[in-house]
Amino acid sequence: MTALGGFILFVGVLALLGGLRQRMRLGRLSTTPFAPPSEVASKRKAIADPKGSISTEGQVKHGDLLTSPVTKTPCLFYAMKLEAEWKVGESETKKTITETTEGMVFKVTDAQGQVSVHVEPSIHATKDDLALTEKYSRKKFSRGLLGSMTSKPIEVTPHFQIPGSVYYESGGKQYEVPSHANFFITENVLEPKPFFYVNGKLNDDGVIGKHNWIGLLVKEKPRNELIGETGAFAKKLFIGGGIGAGIGAIVLVIGILTAPKVDPKAKAAADAAAKTAPAAVADDDAAPAADDGADDAPAKAVNPAAKADVGVTFDGCPADFGGKLM
Repeated sequence: MTALGGFILFVGVLALLGGLRQRMRLGRLSTTPFAPPSEVASKRKAIADPKGSISTEGQVKHGDLLTSPVTKTPCLFYAMKLEAEWKVGESETKKTITETTEGMVFKVTDAQGQVSVHVEPSIHATKDDLALTEKYSRKKFSRGLLGSMTSKPIEVTPHFQIPGSVYYESGGKQYEVPSHANFFITENVLEPKPFFYVNGKLNDDGVIGKHNWIGLLVKEKPRNELIGETGAFAKKLFIGGGIGAGIGAIVLVIGILTAPKVDPKAKAAADAAAKTAPAAVADDDAAPAADDGADDAPAKAVNPAAKADVGVTFDGCPADFGGKLM
């Protein structure tokens, strides 16, 4: 019961922390100055807060799109990671082979004007901040038994292969990844959508980007809808986490109070008995052997000359090894 209470309490605390994070996101959505793209473009920092924070929403326009390296998806942003894992004996090694990311500038528009938005390259971008599409989420690839013998390249897509020889750097030197390694690919992309809500920092050049301490928000839903959804989700997490943490704490306390108490004297006596038990068993086994030897003494008299020919075998192997245990 103690373990169950601790687990429920742990899950409840995690939910409460998630609710706190959503409440912070709700504060950002609600308090960041909001204006149409044309007004942001014309008034610039006059309508931003002292830290340069601004938000807007509208139709999306863009020029030539980027192309993601693995799936060749046209996009405004991509982040790709290739990892390798392998074992040698009981030792397991994990290495990041390559990480690549790229972003571009697009425009959010209304009928009167437009403002530019720069999605900066970041390998750590998440779906919490950007409206990312997961093309691959640590998808596993390996050469198999025959492929590992020949170091055959792995075809991930018609556009992307893991070469036969893969290298990683450690301590300024290059090492080859074993051919039997497993590879994992992650690729996230921000595909162009008809509509985006944007929340970030308005730079001196009039382009919206990310703050130094917090990421750029790019979402497919309008601001009012995001505020409603985020507030409702935060409320659910707080209620569920509070109930779970309360129940977990109660169960944990009950488990501690009802757990059987161990008497130190009884435990010490049990430990002493456990230590003396082997000696008592040995004495009990030795006594019958001495009695049997006394009763059967006349029958065990053998011809000394014949004693050398007496032996015991186990699976056909003689047990006499000249007094040495091999």
